[in-house]
Amino acid sequence: MIRLYISMVVMAILMNLTQQIIGFEQVQLINNIFRDLFIGTIFMAGVDQFEKVKHGQKGKHIALGILLFLVPFLLSVIMLPLMSATGSTSQMLFMQILLALNPAILLAENGFMVLLIPVLYIFRNVRWAQLLSIAVVAVIYGLMGLTQWMMIFAIIPIALYSGAKGRGMKYFFYIFYPAHIIILYAIAAWLY
Repeated sequence: MIRLYISMVVMAILMNLTQQIIGFEQVQLINNIFRDLFIGTIFMAGVDQFEKVKHGQKGKHIALGILLFLVPFLLSVIMLPLMSATGSTSQMLFMQILLALNPAILLAENGFMVLLIPVLYIFRNVRWAQLLSIAVVAVIYGLMGLTQWMMIFAIIPIALYSGAKGRGMKYFFYIFYPAHIIILYAIAAWLY
């Protein structure tokens, strides 16, 4: 979780710097999958607390589980008035820092679809329920006319997954994800 949080902050700073340096105002960079994944792990930690209820200290685990689920929403409520604020350059810089540090669901790249993460975690040992969850969300997006319906195709590799660990390339993606966003943004600005 710490690595995801650090990546979330670094990604937010990189996206802000990229926009400042390139100056392509027609496209706003809101990409930060690390924020979505970090929020998802907060929810997963909440699920873990609810599962610990069986082992005693029910009140403590229920309260902590509820708190973990509420944190990304409460941080969103706190951010609402700040997001519409305008001010001096130093105030705007402070605002950018707050946005970079904040794991609010309102700031998530994929919005409330982040809630699919704890659902998939709850069904981590029930593959058909995971596949059905993805299909239901994909159908909802399709009915709304949004391209995110294509997530339905994720069912194929998930259904075929054997459970074996693949090649250890996690650090590659911590570099690849921000790098490819910056490169595509620069190409779009150049073409425009």
